[in-house]
Amino acid sequence: MDVGTGMLYATSVVDGLVHLAGGWKLAVDIASLEVISGSDEKCPVGHAVETAGRGELKYDAVIHTTPPFYKNYDDAASMLRKCYAASLKLAFKENLRSGRKDKNEPGKDGGQTENGVVALPLLGAGGRGFPVDAAIDIAASECIKWITMDKDKVDVIEDDRGGLRQMTVAFGIPDLDVANALIDRMQIECECKF
Repeated sequence: MDVGTGMLYATSVVDGLVHLAGGWKLAVDIASLEVISGSDEKCPVGHAVETAGRGELKYDAVIHTTPPFYKNYDDAASMLRKCYAASLKLAFKENLRSGRKDKNEPGKDGGQTENGVVALPLLGAGGRGFPVDAAIDIAASECIKWITMDKDKVDVIEDDRGGLRQMTVAFGIPDLDVANALIDRMQIECECKF
């Protein structure tokens, strides 16, 4: 994100495209973010911040994170893990707060199912220089870790009307081979956890 340690490739990466789609309103939201305590940045590497979905973005909120540059950090993998952990925590918290609903599915006892969807790119694998295999391993392990860590609280949550809210993480990966590799890795992670 532009408020982190620098963005090199403007609209060549997901971050640049989000900023382009969010337009000037998103730029104002980002400019108004406060510097994170203990840092001189609004979104230091490994942290996540939230803004409203603005402009052409069709979301209630946008979670921003700053992945590390792969070659600039000795602990780049652990920093990328922190990006996923912070982003998922903030995204699911926002999703639960906003009450976004997909009312196409009946819930238990005739209530409605509210589906919360969090969409992610494959963090770090673009302009930040992570090898795709490493980025896939980290994405898979962190998402499965998140799901298994808070299974009762996050994956399926009962709302105040007796319906269920199912939380879903969706990756936006246009390369079919990379997407299939992530699915395979997540299946392996699941087998290890259950």
